[in-house]
Amino acid sequence: MHCVCVVGTLLLMLIPYVVSQASSGLRSRRSASNSRMMNCTFYPLPEQGLEKIHEAATGNVTFNCTCSAAAISAGKVILLQITPEKPDIVDVVEGDQTEVDCGSEGAVSGRVVVLAKFLGRDSLFITATDRSASSQDKENKEMIVSYPVSVMRLPTSLDTAFIVIIAILVGINTINMGCHLDLAVVKENLQKPCAIGIGFTSQYIFMPLIAYGVALALLPDATLQLGLFTMGCSPGGGASNFWTLLLEGDAHLSITMTFLSTALALGKTNI
Repeated sequence: MHCVCVVGTLLLMLIPYVVSQASSGLRSRRSASNSRMMNCTFYPLPEQGLEKIHEAATGNVTFNCTCSAAAISAGKVILLQITPEKPDIVDVVEGDQTEVDCGSEGAVSGRVVVLAKFLGRDSLFITATDRSASSQDKENKEMIVSYPVSVMRLPTSLDTAFIVIIAILVGINTINMGCHLDLAVVKENLQKPCAIGIGFTSQYIFMPLIAYGVALALLPDATLQLGLFTMGCSPGGGASNFWTLLLEGDAHLSITMTFLSTALALGKTNI
């Protein structure tokens, strides 16, 4: 009972400290928000950015910026600039500069047109500069947001031809493997379950454990960890048969394992 009283007293003593820290943090965030020259919203949102723009194509970003109360009262003239971090990947072809007179306008909206030049990821640095401040003033420029942009390679006819050729070759190899299969050898493998048992143990015990360990060690995101763990619990598929045949392994045992693991994955994977 005495311990409970002591703990309760300590908690009561901590409550004012927690409240004061929370209120000071809120005041600091408000003061930081009020000290900004402009408050802007963008579409698409900066969290999404411009995704998967093909090379030589353009993407649009719309913005709506409002001068802060301090900027309006001071009658500041603000220059809104959009510059790419890597000009060899993307370039701003329209709307790279917009000037706002906070004393008379107070708000501005517009559009930025971005040209994708090369495969890669880039960022648009969107800054606000106080044109009415002196050049020696270090606080006359502020970063509003770093806007992400990703560029994809433009699909060509060669890509389509490559996919078609690979699909045809995989189909031909699958048919050849089926013709190579001897059902008598498959039945013999089923009558000797030692190798099949080793395969099942590796497939549904060791592989999930290894995938779980690698996910925890290398992937910070829980979604990616779950995806890798799910892949570790899934059956191998037909690729193992091709590698077994190329490396002169027991193709009949590999095909038997592939068939059984795929058929039993409906229940084993869930477990």
